[in-house]
Amino acid sequence: MFPASRVLARLFCRYGVLGDCPSRGDLATIGMLQLHPTVSSISPASGPPATAVTITGAGFNEATAVEFGSTAATSFTIDSDTQIQATAPAGNGTVNITVTAPAGTSATFSGNQFMT
Repeated sequence: MFPASRVLARLFCRYGVLGDCPSRGDLATIGMLQLHPTVSSISPASGPPATAVTITGAGFNEATAVEFGSTAATSFTIDSDTQIQATAPAGNGTVNITVTAPAGTSATFSGNQFMT
């Protein structure tokens, strides 16, 4: 399975969006193409501090931070480009979970809210 950015680069090469592309699918020279992380769902959506939360989405391979609102996750592990395991920090109320990578930070929406 390829990271989403590599698949997108392959499609762009195939249809000429990137202009001259490496031959035979070698994308080493297309390193500038990075997609910002996208969170599509979290599970569970609520729990006490130290709850293990599974974050599903895309663009996670180079994640540098996971935040619950403005508070960093106690810890996180990148399982794959599409899944992260994070430990909820202490907090009160409902907060958005975001993932940050060199290409940017995931957008917030109702599906990535966690309640403590």
